[in-house]
Amino acid sequence: MESTDTSHSIRIRQAAFTRLSPTPNAEIPGGSWLVGTVTRASRGAWVTLFGATGITAMALASSLNSLAEFQRFSRSVAPLGVLTGRHRIFLTTAAWTLLLPLLLAAGLGLLTNV
Repeated sequence: MESTDTSHSIRIRQAAFTRLSPTPNAEIPGGSWLVGTVTRASRGAWVTLFGATGITAMALASSLNSLAEFQRFSRSVAPLGVLTGRHRIFLTTAAWTLLLPLLLAAGLGLLTNV
């Protein structure tokens, strides 16, 4: 009877060894905690995509608004351009009305980011 129990326990051990992982499981400390970060990293890609789309839409709207403002200012500056004979007045007006506010907003954004 004892030999049957021994052979039976040996077969159970062999079956357990072949069915269960016979190799040791080694991973870096805390590696199992990183599983959830993969899901969060993929969500970050969506945030980047939507953010870039939003910034592009805002840049387009700002460009159209700036073009309209320049058209409004250029009508009032047109007589001055004719009197001085220089078309540089339009570039100066564009720089003051469009470029300067844009640079100030970019500088303020960088300062806020820092």
